[in-house]
Amino acid sequence: MRIRSDSYPEETKMKDRGLQYALWPVHPQPFGDELLSSWIIRLAHGNGFKAQTFVYGYFENGKSMWARDVDRTVDTQSMRILAERSGQTIERISAMSIDKYTGKVFEELRSGCHVNWLMPLGIRGRFFRRPGLMFCPACFRDSKEPYLRTNWRMAWSTVCTVHSRLLFDRCPACEATLQPHLADRQYRRKLNRQVSIANCAHCGFDLRLWERFTPVDEEALV
Repeated sequence: MRIRSDSYPEETKMKDRGLQYALWPVHPQPFGDELLSSWIIRLAHGNGFKAQTFVYGYFENGKSMWARDVDRTVDTQSMRILAERSGQTIERISAMSIDKYTGKVFEELRSGCHVNWLMPLGIRGRFFRRPGLMFCPACFRDSKEPYLRTNWRMAWSTVCTVHSRLLFDRCPACEATLQPHLADRQYRRKLNRQVSIANCAHCGFDLRLWERFTPVDEEALV
């Protein structure tokens, strides 16, 4: 796959860096229950690219990848590239998508259609207009590297079963929805190594610092 040198003049060409014909230099193992989009973002950041630059460079449909719900549907070619460049099996990658609930929670998972129990993102362009992705600040803080869980996309997940805390769907500083694939967009030229999925894409607030938790009676989790 060729990278247009004029598309991202601030980035060194991926081809010249030797990243196109072998495993990516950094290919992190998926965490337990990690969401596919979360892993793709970590792949991008681990290799020194912003999430948008990364998908533009390696996937034929990269320009539209973040304009749809990646966790619901991923085309066969993109799955193959992810598997070949990361060393993961297609089965392992598929297990990070919402499709793993097909046959258990819903009969069919079709792109663009309403699906019971799945929180919609309300995607317009590359932006999430609806709070369809929740998070636990304590989970972000306790993880060596913050990541998103698949169950945080499901409507039944309102409480973190690890910390017995309510999950949140907006930034406490600006009330913007969580948009992890855009968390690095404020850095126009070089990726800041400190940026992560735990940063608000709108104001940059570190969601790990949110201390206003609401304890939940453990009996309510039963």
